[in-house]
Amino acid sequence: MKKTIDLFGLNIIWAMLILTLAQFQIFAQTVEPPKPFAGGSGKFDKLVWSDEFDGKGLPNPDKWDYEVGHVRNKELQYYTKARLENAEVKDGCLVITARKDNFQVGDQVHPITSASVISKGKGSWTGGRIEVRAKIPVALGTWPAIWMIPEDMRKGWPRFGEIDIMEHVGFEPEKVHFTIHVEKHHRNKTTPGNKIICKDLKETFHVYALEWFDDRLDFYFDDKKVLTYTNDGEGESTWPFDKKFYLILNLAFGGAWGATKGVDESSLPHKFLIDYVRVWDSADAKTADAKIAKESSTGISDAEKAEGFVPMFNAKDLSEWDGNAAIWSVKNGVIVGQTAAEGDAKLTYNQFLIWKGGDVSDFVFRADIKLSKQGNSGFQYRSKLNKNKPFSVSGYQADFDGTHAHSGILYGESFGGILCQRGKEVVIGEKQRPKTINEFAKNDGLKKEFKTEDWNSYEITAKDFTFTHKINGQTTIIAKDEDKDHRQESGIFAIQAHVGPPMKVEIKNLRIKRLKKD
Repeated sequence: MKKTIDLFGLNIIWAMLILTLAQFQIFAQTVEPPKPFAGGSGKFDKLVWSDEFDGKGLPNPDKWDYEVGHVRNKELQYYTKARLENAEVKDGCLVITARKDNFQVGDQVHPITSASVISKGKGSWTGGRIEVRAKIPVALGTWPAIWMIPEDMRKGWPRFGEIDIMEHVGFEPEKVHFTIHVEKHHRNKTTPGNKIICKDLKETFHVYALEWFDDRLDFYFDDKKVLTYTNDGEGESTWPFDKKFYLILNLAFGGAWGATKGVDESSLPHKFLIDYVRVWDSADAKTADAKIAKESSTGISDAEKAEGFVPMFNAKDLSEWDGNAAIWSVKNGVIVGQTAAEGDAKLTYNQFLIWKGGDVSDFVFRADIKLSKQGNSGFQYRSKLNKNKPFSVSGYQADFDGTHAHSGILYGESFGGILCQRGKEVVIGEKQRPKTINEFAKNDGLKKEFKTEDWNSYEITAKDFTFTHKINGQTTIIAKDEDKDHRQESGIFAIQAHVGPPMKVEIKNLRIKRLKKD
């Protein structure tokens, strides 16, 4: 006998299948990656780290850890670890709660508790857009903050640097603060920062963001830039922001600033709501394969390779160079020389980064160089080591300075002084005395061709005892050394960091072609 088709049961199966597909579609829509915030510079479009706080329970342990105890600033709250009463993910937010409590640790009872949630060891960055959407509590004594400090804090505060993306104190209910803490400004009591007025802080979520570039930090409140802090090239005392920083989300109560006008403990509990944390980088970010390939480039074109140019720098480390590690480093495929006003990177004499490639005689050298306004640097060639001072040399130098007063000249480091001024062709005679035989360009006219605090191409040609310097394709000097008692036929190649004000020099794409003698 034939079986009867159960249409009712079949319809139920179809209905369940449709419902399942619909639920799958809804789920698929919810896991789409967030789009970059419409405000800001628009330069960061690759999501590299985030937490949307879509789950329930404690914060994701793969992304967050905690500070524990009475940590700083004589604040009243005790920070707890992994305690739902103080840090809980629910309703699409991370909820940090400061509350009156009876929390016991050992023999001690803590009457006020809260949480400080940190990404240390799980997420840290040097650059990019760090973006947090949050709603803050407002009451006498509250002190919520979104801020960053480095993984390595051995040098102590404020020398290691602090970035306050948002701070708020309850006794100023409509003010939001954005602040930078560094050694020099702290010492001079000139802490850089800004504050804005917003009347709905307690009722409304706002987007607080930092955009971190090599040369500046930009702070945003929603889609408005509210503060720019610029890298002045003076070194660690004003720019310690060349290392990895992690994020802190905390709600303090009372303390050195929060209790300036008293606290209202009867107003507790208070909740600090964080909707999401997103960290963006550019599509060719350091973590992307394309950027890594770009940073590993030696800067030599195929045509130059055919001519015989070889790299002097691998764009990864200083294994091919020798110098003071407190001054010289590699960042993003670039050699960086940075001095400071004090500490190990303070100079008492000119120091050099010395190429290990052996002595050079006749050659063509090319590189790109960028210098801070207070900087003084250059390329040393056919030079000799001064034995009495580490990393000190004497010899010919292709000068480059931040104001371009001397960029392009030929200078005799530790011998001769200025050997050829810009725009001149000279013959160097006895006792290193130059004689001008031709003025082929005006000094001021050449100076206009140089870019301040930007990349400039530099070329040096040494053939026999005739030297030619070029910057951005413009010949700056031609000098022939006929002083047989002092001229140098060959020697080391080096890069200068100059004694004086703190400075920063950057060099990339270093390459050289050795010339055969006639």
